[in-house]
Amino acid sequence: MTTSHEVKISILMDNRAGPGYRSEHGFAVWIEADKQKVLFDTGSSDALAENAARMGINLQSANQLVLSHGHYDHTGSVEQRLHQNPHMQVLMHPKAIEQRYSIHPGQAVKDVSMPLAARTALLAHPSSQRTTTEEPHQLWYWLGSSGAIPRTNPLEDTGGPFFMDTEGRVPDLIEDDLALWIKTPSGLVILTGCCHAGLINTVEQIKRVTGETSIYAIIGGLHLKNAQDDRIQATLNALKQWDPAYLIPCHCTGDRVMDELQQELGFCVKQGYAGMQLKINQQISTLN
Repeated sequence: MTTSHEVKISILMDNRAGPGYRSEHGFAVWIEADKQKVLFDTGSSDALAENAARMGINLQSANQLVLSHGHYDHTGSVEQRLHQNPHMQVLMHPKAIEQRYSIHPGQAVKDVSMPLAARTALLAHPSSQRTTTEEPHQLWYWLGSSGAIPRTNPLEDTGGPFFMDTEGRVPDLIEDDLALWIKTPSGLVILTGCCHAGLINTVEQIKRVTGETSIYAIIGGLHLKNAQDDRIQATLNALKQWDPAYLIPCHCTGDRVMDELQQELGFCVKQGYAGMQLKINQQISTLN
């Protein structure tokens, strides 16, 4: 069943921002339809609250918080959100709270984990309001999560030097990475956080979970900034096959890849930014 209601998607936080909005290395999206309100990720800090207020969005009215994965730039204001809205439901992968690191050659080890305050708040949140699962999960008849995404495409990796330890001995496969899907009359709208599982793996998983094959729009981070040419070409080929009406890359996609997407795919590609609001009915219209 698809939603017969208008869906409104607002990008609350991104690396880019429209005039009057704040940007940061982080990502957060607000989804609203059929009296349901979902916060997908929370950015790196509580700056998204300022952007939300400017867009006329009351974060305390959220029914659901969904975490795409456990990195700091997607979970930075979890504590504030749960403090303001203690009755909110939470959906997350069990490994989202694990400690993890980014280790680039010649650079200091960087802790990219969910902040301790966020982990503490999540673990203290009532178990009856917290769904921690690796399985696909349907939130409402029109909206659900991919669950853990099988890594079947040999060209797709996590997009960076991620590890579970400070010595760089145990690779972090970022198994907690998940995406959201929305069923609309025009096809699936897919929302990604960072897409560490790879866009091809992500879309194919959502097609399996939903039984839908028509992809109407893809919105979110694609984490292709460090991708090799063969992976980028495979992604372009897949996008041409899916033929979405809209592709709105955000956050970690990468400027070079953004240029290639626009050159290869044309007008369906629109750069995402904090402050962008999209209204989905029979088509997508940009409000800001």
